[in-house]
Amino acid sequence: MKYLYVAFLVSMVGILLLAGCDGDIDDTIPCPEDLRLCPDGSYVVRMPPDCEFAPCPGEDDEEVVCAMDVKECPDGSYVVRMPPDCEFAPCPGEDDEEVVCAMDVKECPDGSFVARIPPTCEFAPCPGEDDEMVACPMDVKECPDGSFVERVPPTCEFAPCPGE
Repeated sequence: MKYLYVAFLVSMVGILLLAGCDGDIDDTIPCPEDLRLCPDGSYVVRMPPDCEFAPCPGEDDEEVVCAMDVKECPDGSYVVRMPPDCEFAPCPGEDDEEVVCAMDVKECPDGSFVARIPPTCEFAPCPGEDDEMVACPMDVKECPDGSFVERVPPTCEFAPCPGE
């Protein structure tokens, strides 16, 4: 009788175990918990079963095909349209972001000062340093006779008033 009771218990445990098993074994492997930074600033995680990153917001699984026209840039080069929005790529030297240079200045041999110029943030040339055109401030000076004179390159000093 004791063996019959043990056999009954073993068979009941087996039935209960089989009843809870539907044949599908969860064999998913946990994915690494690293993140991908999306162009819009959000982050996405890896998704089972293949642990690939989830698509960023606005990304489609379908490949975007853009028109094949081109745009000529001011420097003579050409750019094409780029997915996903099919806008033209920026021309060389064009940036969507504004370049902000350091606010320091350089003193030139003539005592004037020059600032840094975007996009390279190099110092502007000092007056007389090169053969490039010098742009002077657009202010004017009123002369004693009521006429006005403007600044003159390369030193950007005011032109002499009539009669001086």
